[in-house]
Amino acid sequence: MINVLFVDDEKDILDGYRRMLFSMKNTWNIFYANSAYEALHLLDSRKIDVVLCDYLMPFMNGMDLLHAIKDKYPNTIRVMLTGITDKVTLISSLPFIHRIIYKPCDTRYIKEVIENSYELRKLIENNYLINVINDIDSLPIIPDIVMEIENVLKNDNVSFAQLSEIIKKDPALTAEILHTINSGFFGLARQINDITEALSFLGINSIKSIMMILYSSKHFENQFAYKAFCKKVAFHSLAVSHIAKHISIELEISKEDTEVSFISALLHDIGKIVLLKLPDYLENKKFMMDELNISDTEADMMLTKTTHNVVGAYLLGIWGFSSQIINTVAYLNNQLVYNKGVITPHFIVKIANEIVKYDFHTFDKNKFNLDWDVIQKYGLTDSIELWWKKAQTLKGINYGK
Repeated sequence: MINVLFVDDEKDILDGYRRMLFSMKNTWNIFYANSAYEALHLLDSRKIDVVLCDYLMPFMNGMDLLHAIKDKYPNTIRVMLTGITDKVTLISSLPFIHRIIYKPCDTRYIKEVIENSYELRKLIENNYLINVINDIDSLPIIPDIVMEIENVLKNDNVSFAQLSEIIKKDPALTAEILHTINSGFFGLARQINDITEALSFLGINSIKSIMMILYSSKHFENQFAYKAFCKKVAFHSLAVSHIAKHISIELEISKEDTEVSFISALLHDIGKIVLLKLPDYLENKKFMMDELNISDTEADMMLTKTTHNVVGAYLLGIWGFSSQIINTVAYLNNQLVYNKGVITPHFIVKIANEIVKYDFHTFDKNKFNLDWDVIQKYGLTDSIELWWKKAQTLKGINYGK
């Protein structure tokens, strides 16, 4: 059973949670704490999977409590329940929380957040790796992109479309922005997967605040290999996302599925960047690939007992991304299946990724890691070569341009 802790200094509110969640008493172990100190004492004595706490509490507020929990119990998923709407204050809490829920809140939404957190836990069995992922406050962002954004933000006439094109060059930064817009700060009624739309909701001042928080500490200082690795991941991801969008438009799938395909493609390798948090990860992985002549996915399995796709999906899950994006990223290595002619984001991103990964100079379908029987059933055999030629053009574009 999942262990859930609610923290609030107002007894009436805790009693309200007890009434709201009475039906879950046989599904969850639910604990209640009337102060931050009581919560920390309880955490000392038992494992808590998800903690939901109020922001405004005396002596130690919710942000300070979640900061302490992050440091001492990184395995715990951290959710803030709040009624305040000051975006600057909330954005400053980004490094310590995974989700925000505004009060008064719908019981079904609370259940959904907790249940989703529990389902995500099933993706990864390595507790150390879960600790590493839950402890992440921000991802390593490419320094060149930072400078480019800072220069653009100095212009009073900057457009969101212009800013969006720069941000899309970096999957980690894209994930951070979408995490912010969908994490609960803005109380949106639907998931936003379009980065330009997300920026328009955030506004320039919020964007500047986020940028300041993201780059308040330097990532990978003086580690050229790690910076080069992040650039390589970013360039590949950007190419896959462009091909995925091209395929989506050509196949005339819905606008919603096109957005899911684009964002899933852009973030499909985010787990590779997450794994850089492991000590000597890059060095160990390169050694294993060279010495054992294995793929990067096989090396990840040996090092972490899972794939970088699953690691990335777990992070996107606790950051509040949609189940479609999570599943597309998590199961990207799964083979294609024929689904009564229905084109899914997984189908599109899988094809786009294999097309971009293909390193040979001439087209040979037998060298692709694709199920051609499935592709033939969709009537797309000839389209693959055309999409591959499109990818060749993209791969020739200089990353910095």
